[in-house]
Amino acid sequence: MVGDHKLQNLMDNIDKGTSNPNRVGDGTLADAVRYENATGGTVGGRTHTIKAQETIRGLQNWLDRNPHGLQADRQEAITQIQNLQDALGS
Repeated sequence: MVGDHKLQNLMDNIDKGTSNPNRVGDGTLADAVRYENATGGTVGGRTHTIKAQETIRGLQNWLDRNPHGLQADRQEAITQIQNLQDALGS
C-alpha cells in the first residue's frame, strides 16, 4: 500500500493476479513475465511484456512528476521498476 492514489493504481496493476487461486508464481505482473519468458507460453491467455514495459514507463513518469513524494512511495516505485526490468531481462 502506498500513499499516492496514482501510484496505487500502478501498484494495483502490478499486483492484479495475486488473489487468483490459479495464479502463476506470486500473481504479480513480474512473475507473469518471468513465466512467459521461461515457457514461451501465456498467462491468462495473453502476454504481459508490453504491459510490463508500459508500467515501467508509468512508474518512471510518476517518479519524475513527484520528486518530493513520500520517500516510501518513491522507493516502492523504484523497487517495482527494478523487479519488472529484471523480469524482462533488461
